[in-house]
Amino acid sequence: MKRTYSPTVKLPPLSSDGRAPALLRAFIRFCHAERGIRPVLTDQTLAAVDEYEPEYQRVIRSPRPQGPMALPDEEFGWDGVPAHVRDRVGEVLAACDRCCDDLFGPEYRTACRRLLARAGPGLPGMLRKTTKPAAIAAGLCWVIGKGNHRFGRTDGELRVKDLTSYLGLGQSGVSERGYQIMRAAGIKAASAYPEVRLGSPGLLVSARRKRIIELRDRHRGL
Repeated sequence: MKRTYSPTVKLPPLSSDGRAPALLRAFIRFCHAERGIRPVLTDQTLAAVDEYEPEYQRVIRSPRPQGPMALPDEEFGWDGVPAHVRDRVGEVLAACDRCCDDLFGPEYRTACRRLLARAGPGLPGMLRKTTKPAAIAAGLCWVIGKGNHRFGRTDGELRVKDLTSYLGLGQSGVSERGYQIMRAAGIKAASAYPEVRLGSPGLLVSARRKRIIELRDRHRGL
């Protein structure tokens, strides 16, 4: 039997960013009721909102640069990198920095540094093996580039083959290494290939943030 959405449920106002999770929960319940989604699936979806809300609330209440300075140039965080792979990580970092300086820009350099710092403790196998530092760097840049919708397919746009060519690599294998890096960093892969969701605003450059806000405002208008 199809459930009906209770009109007594009040949606929180959109003026407060801190109330966005409550709005999302109400929207989920409404949509699931309209589509006749099983209650157990609704509960699972709501549980996901509960899981991520504390981090969301922490981020929006923390002082942080906005706009073009959302990802200021920052040093690499070495604290979590195991001592026995530090030299190898340094080689990967140098390759990433060069690539971002020439192809992407400083915001992408910062995002790649953050991703490498997060993934480093989970990558000792890749770092100890014969994988070239440039190949690992390509995987890092691929993740950040895909997650920020930086790559295109038309003339004049940056393509994945431009990235791999710059680093002296073939194009095959870059996505596999990218997904391995995501897993090491604790980032869940999207359900639809080849979508890459970075799972953290700290890895989004200003252009991508601006686009997300535009899409949000468009949906609010509808």
